[in-house]
Amino acid sequence: MTPHERDLLNQIDVNIPWELVSKFSTMKRCLPEEVDKAADVIIKKLLDFGLPVKIFEPEIYLSIPLDASVVVDKLIFKAKPPSMSLSVPNGVHGEIVYLRANQNNLRKYTQNPSEVFVEKNLNLKERLCNKILLTEGFGNPALTSLVQESGARGLVVINPGQDIHWGTCTTIWGTPGLNDLKKKPKIPVVAVNKQSGEKLINIAHDGLMVSIKTDLLEGWFKQKIPVVQIDGNQEPHHFILLHGHYDSWDVGVGDNATGDALMLEVARILHGNRDCLRRSVRIAWWPGHSTGRYAGSAWYADNHAKDIDENCVASVNCDSPGCRWATSYHKTTCMAEMKTHVKNVIQEITGQVPKWIRPKRAGDHSFYNIGLSTYFSLSSTMPDDLRKEKKYYEVSGCGGNIAWHTEKDTIDIADYDVLKTDIEIYLLAIWRHAS
Repeated sequence: MTPHERDLLNQIDVNIPWELVSKFSTMKRCLPEEVDKAADVIIKKLLDFGLPVKIFEPEIYLSIPLDASVVVDKLIFKAKPPSMSLSVPNGVHGEIVYLRANQNNLRKYTQNPSEVFVEKNLNLKERLCNKILLTEGFGNPALTSLVQESGARGLVVINPGQDIHWGTCTTIWGTPGLNDLKKKPKIPVVAVNKQSGEKLINIAHDGLMVSIKTDLLEGWFKQKIPVVQIDGNQEPHHFILLHGHYDSWDVGVGDNATGDALMLEVARILHGNRDCLRRSVRIAWWPGHSTGRYAGSAWYADNHAKDIDENCVASVNCDSPGCRWATSYHKTTCMAEMKTHVKNVIQEITGQVPKWIRPKRAGDHSFYNIGLSTYFSLSSTMPDDLRKEKKYYEVSGCGGNIAWHTEKDTIDIADYDVLKTDIEIYLLAIWRHAS
């Protein structure tokens, strides 16, 4: 590490990004008007840093869960619908059928019934036609599509713990086009917690009828995409794109207020050291991540594809950094050509040698088809032995904390020291790419 790089890292003041973490911990950022208010907070802070902000306001398609339940006679089980579930406030009625899920594949997106369920040689159309499936897991897009194709009337998933997780169930990436619209789920999907799920399993064994009720706010909404560019001095047309989402489920501190704050601090420091940048750094905050399945970043990719293709050096995603207990880098997202670059940074900052996972079709990685090299998405995470000690099941964010996508993703999930480490990693990685 050079003396200049050490000086750069010494300029980090975690109190500055922590102000945004604290602010967002009091602000729900799911409904369109809530997301707009959050954008204004980010924009004001950028302007206070002296950064010129370009604000795009596309109309994107969003699906926002409001309420859901599973009803059996007079019993009402609390539930949550994933975004893009069919909205049926009056309910869909049918016999509930339980198929035990393969516990090893709850987080895997697969449409192979032999991988999804324990029972083999299943004829799903015969078992599920005009019925409601009950199974363990998450209402992910692959499972929803598989169940819908079987002719089922609905899907109830049993989450692994006491809390119910929000999510999405559509295979469509971003705002649906005319060719994609037919792929939007045509069945209601809900999630219940483990306790409710165990009772529903007994109900299914008795062959009883249930009703699924879902209520979602859907439509076209104008949302803000704040973008700043810190120009380089030698190759200003070439840029590194740092990006992450600012909408959330509830107050979403670990997913993704910490990421929003990290990007602000990187912007502040790079702006203050812009005379030493060779290339530019562009930083974008996306709406529509959770309720539009990456509608904000997908819109930006569609509308800036030529510029990105010709001039963007790398895409760096920032989602769920700085979370409590997330001190390991054994699940670092990185493309092969970026491994040496990322390994050197993480090793110099933490002393750890990272372990890699291939970039997934998830997060706001809306730039694969343009051909961008990519690193990071989820960076730090909880060590596996600690996760097992706490009896936590696997989730897709919050550094491994199971508050992910629940109302419990509050200020307690953020960690001041871990956030500092993650800021150092992102800042140094981007600096080396841009200087």
